[in-house]
Amino acid sequence: MRYRDTGVDIDRGNEAVRRIRHLLEQFQPAFRENIGRFGGLLPLAVQGMAAPHLVASIDGVGTKTRVAALVDRWEVCGRDVIAHGINDVLVQGAFPLAALDYLGMGRIVPERVEAIVRGMLEECTRYGVVLIGGETAELPDVYAHDDVDVVAVVIGLVDGDRVLDGQTVQPGDRLLGLPSTGLHTNGYTLARKLFFERLGWAPDRWLDECQMTLADALLQPHRCYLPYVKPLLERGLVRGLAHITGGGLTENVPRSLPKGTTARIRLGTWPVPPIFELIQRLGDVPPDEMFRTFNMGIGMVVIVRPYDEPEVRQAVEALGLPVYPIGEVEAGSGGVVYG
Repeated sequence: MRYRDTGVDIDRGNEAVRRIRHLLEQFQPAFRENIGRFGGLLPLAVQGMAAPHLVASIDGVGTKTRVAALVDRWEVCGRDVIAHGINDVLVQGAFPLAALDYLGMGRIVPERVEAIVRGMLEECTRYGVVLIGGETAELPDVYAHDDVDVVAVVIGLVDGDRVLDGQTVQPGDRLLGLPSTGLHTNGYTLARKLFFERLGWAPDRWLDECQMTLADALLQPHRCYLPYVKPLLERGLVRGLAHITGGGLTENVPRSLPKGTTARIRLGTWPVPPIFELIQRLGDVPPDEMFRTFNMGIGMVVIVRPYDEPEVRQAVEALGLPVYPIGEVEAGSGGVVYG
């Protein structure tokens, strides 16, 4: 027997690595030597920081890859996994430095790997992040033939006195919502089963409500909030942040609040993208399930002092992103109250 007879082809893997090296030479030539090492090297010089902290986050794009596979559009998965990680370290007050990726699949398709890594490098380069390493695994006994798992670690840096841990948040602080582009990277199993299995819709079906095809609506990129939030952090205008991912507003906002407080979120204070309204109506999904599964149009919540709200809104809106006052922090026993 040869290894390739079991479904693992080393030659395909080597071709994928060759393509990744070529991409690094295009996007980040100073770090191309990290290819082939057992660990990526990132030179680090920290000036003016009293207590620097590295912050690392790991996550994936889940079954959004199944939608990408239907239309052979893979770069969005690479972009999304980096944007997601940047947002996660940003919530701690950290600015991103570096990333590593993991691609697991039943069969390596070099062109597919190249497209995913290209998306990662485009997003990394856009936000000053170095892709310092990664792993591409061909595992036919773990993944089905065309399965793809896209995961990344993003590493950020923050000075100790600028770490956001929610402890300064107080009752009366305002909750400001920054809009999502759509599902981002959560809730795809429910959405796929509804649209493709229960309803039998094709990816190219036109959705009048969304003014785009179903595939386009589901493959909207995960928005990176770094350009909008970084200036606020640098000016000391942020008390807390919540990245609205799996668990929705219901479970993510309380993670950024101290004990003895509750988030009151006022429904109807922001526009819910039509893709969510379609899912709720066609799938007969209860409202509480929608708010625990999807972001419902809010991708990041910024917690600010009442007197800082006008400055924060003006700063973000000047960069072209709407800001929605969606609620406030109250004294309470935790969780979220909708009203």
